[in-house]
Amino acid sequence: MFRIIALTTAVIMWVFTLYISNASYEQKQRLPRPLLSMAEIGAGMVVDISNVVNETVGIRLKKGMERTKGEIKAYASGPTATGSEGVIGAGADMSGQDLTAKLLANSIFTRANLENTIMTKTFLQGSQLDSATLVNAKISRAIMTNMTARGADFSSTLIEDTDMTGIQAQGALFKETEISNSILSAGQYSGTDFSGSAFVATYLDQSIFFGANFNDVTFYDVNMSRANLEQVRGQGAVFDKVEFYKTKLAGANFSGADLSTATALTQEQLSLACGNAETKLPEGMTIPTCPEVSALR
Repeated sequence: MFRIIALTTAVIMWVFTLYISNASYEQKQRLPRPLLSMAEIGAGMVVDISNVVNETVGIRLKKGMERTKGEIKAYASGPTATGSEGVIGAGADMSGQDLTAKLLANSIFTRANLENTIMTKTFLQGSQLDSATLVNAKISRAIMTNMTARGADFSSTLIEDTDMTGIQAQGALFKETEISNSILSAGQYSGTDFSGSAFVATYLDQSIFFGANFNDVTFYDVNMSRANLEQVRGQGAVFDKVEFYKTKLAGANFSGADLSTATALTQEQLSLACGNAETKLPEGMTIPTCPEVSALR
């Protein structure tokens, strides 16, 4: 609401200042002195208001507050990236490189070493990173939509404000990875290992996580609606304010997990999963006990 009011005010001041600057001498003389004074400071006010808005948005982002998919996409990179599409870097050693604002769409980095790289506003749409190593990489405001990363290693990577819609990362490693304010919707993550990771204000809706490892993962304010979590291992995981609207949970193991603040979760969904005495559920709900053999990690 603050941004809308501030931006509206800025636009009004800009239009008024533009009108005054193009007005004739006679027209200016007919205007009250206070309005002329306002015109003199109008441009400065526009700049000041814009700065306040930007500062407010910046604070909001730093706090990790949830944003819409549209806001994340707008904040991520795109047209500002420079470089060449279709780069062939299969098996290349690019460890430690700064790939900020690089246009690398439809490139091939299979088996490449991208450890400790910096990918700020990097454009990797449609690229191939299968079996690549991205351990300890810093990924921010990047576009990685429709990318393939089967068997890739994203362990200990920081991913924020990034659009990864439609990524295919079956069997990949995301161990102890921090992901916030990002979009991982409609992706393929069957058999992927996310153990020990943290997801904050992130979209995982409509993605397939069949058989994925969610052990000891922390989810906060995450959208998992219509996702497939069948056969996942979620022992010790925390699902804080996670939306489970029409999420498939058949065969999921939630032993020791905390789902007490989950939303859109139904008894029908839980009846197809399993847990144990340490599993925390929303009030009034129950979950079948996991067979002893399936409770093993």
